[in-house]
Amino acid sequence: MKRQHTVIVAIVAVVLAPVAVIFLWPGRTSGVEDAAGMERSILLAIPIGTPVSDARRFMVAEGFECRDSTEPGYMYCDRHDGSVVQRRWQVSLVHRHGKLTEVRVDTGLVGP
Repeated sequence: MKRQHTVIVAIVAVVLAPVAVIFLWPGRTSGVEDAAGMERSILLAIPIGTPVSDARRFMVAEGFECRDSTEPGYMYCDRHDGSVVQRRWQVSLVHRHGKLTEVRVDTGLVGP
């Protein structure tokens, strides 16, 4: 019985460890300067096939404000980094049947 308990605990730990790293690791997208780098960082954390609810949770944890599009299959996330001159990040999370299918990233500088 004790061996069975140990095996179950080990399986749960192996399954939950990657999830904890994804959602508890601070600033996976901070310090990124270009759209291609942001796309890579996002896809490392929320790969294609990730449930949309998990993708939203990750993006919000990274400081993005996310909203569903009026067009089905899209969620838009927006973030500003900086103070006077800011870098604006616009990320489209494309999904189908509740799963992430594509990440599109655009960025630019905004300021006076």
